Amino acid sequence: MARPCPLPLADEWEDPDSYIDALLAFASSSVRFMNLCGGVHILDFLTREPDLYTTLLPEDWREFFDGHDVHDVLYLLLHENIETLREREPGGDGSESSRTWNGGTFPPAASWNISIIYVD
Repeated sequence: MARPCPLPLADEWEDPDSYIDALLAFASSSVRFMNLCGGVHILDFLTREPDLYTTLLPEDWREFFDGHDVHDVLYLLLHENIETLREREPGGDGSESSRTWNGGTFPPAASWNISIIYVD
């Protein structure tokens, strides 16, 4: 017997089909996604001038990556509940730079432009 919802979807998605349609539309229209996830060889990051890392990724994300271990970044991308990071109020003096995550700089709030499914 089929489950009523075969994917753990966030409330913003009505059904799996609408989520898949949005995902396919994003994957086929986002130049950044296409450059990072297809059609690029790892050596392109090292041999192109200017390099793809600084060309494709915004400076705020490069600074965030510099301040965290790769395992922390992978944890953020694969396991962290992004919605709770979006909802947190700036701390301390109220500036964005005073926020911290996992002992380091906070992920750039202005760049949260994609929805990520959080699976418990």
